[in-house]
Amino acid sequence: MRVIHELWEMTETARGWLSGGTVALVPTQGSLHPGHLALIEAARRECEICVVSFFADPLQFTSPEELARHAHEQGGNEHKLRLLERLGVDVVFAPEREAMYPADFATYVTPAGVLAECLEARLYPQRLQAMATTACKLLLLVRPDIAYVLRNEVYTVALMRRLVRDLNIDVNISVLPEQRDAGGLAYSENYSLLTADERLVARVVYSSLLTGLGLLLAGERRPEAVTQAMEQVIKAEPLATLEYVALCDPDSLAALAGIEDRALLLAAVRIGGVRLLDSLLWLQERPAAG
Repeated sequence: MRVIHELWEMTETARGWLSGGTVALVPTQGSLHPGHLALIEAARRECEICVVSFFADPLQFTSPEELARHAHEQGGNEHKLRLLERLGVDVVFAPEREAMYPADFATYVTPAGVLAECLEARLYPQRLQAMATTACKLLLLVRPDIAYVLRNEVYTVALMRRLVRDLNIDVNISVLPEQRDAGGLAYSENYSLLTADERLVARVVYSSLLTGLGLLLAGERRPEAVTQAMEQVIKAEPLATLEYVALCDPDSLAALAGIEDRALLLAAVRIGGVRLLDSLLWLQERPAAG
């Protein structure tokens, strides 16, 4: 397994991909959880070359405490590298922030349109810009044929799909189902930042989503009724701080004024200093033909 830190080395390596076969990219912020392992397994099964990236832009974090916890968590990568080598990963790309974003860096990818109007963009416009710019740089540096991401990383999915479409980047985005622990908490980049006690509290996020899903399955079609029920679940937990819950269009992430045959339930909650974002997709079952 090859570990690459320098941008020029990644560029030179990517120039030789054509002779090696199909290239997969699994982007991470430096953590490895069961969701990432599922992505790597799919990448190894479907592609000849598997690249895993380790990079987190501090601007993607939404509080100083969250950033501090992440920096502490990423103290050493030796055990992660050994795991990735056992999994058959070919290349780990782990650039330094100073290389990705030098002091004179001045060109950013700024989402516009519906994405710029979603709740996440209103709360943290700098975060979505950082996510979009980093994703674009990784795709251009690694030059994968397929990038693998988890469904619960809804803004990453939406941003990467928009980047590929609008900037004509020749890559397919493969979205795999989220992975959850025994309590229903989705594995995410911030999962490892929680203490054991905080993970128990964090189960309220999934409970809120299940409450909203249950109402939709029971026939409720008023968005405000669904979101109010979801909010009540979260507010009943004193150690959880609600940022927002929402019903969105699964593709555009635009807030739904009315519910028809599909909806994405979203919940953004803080547990301690860590922010958790989770989602569930609801699709109305169609009557069987005939």
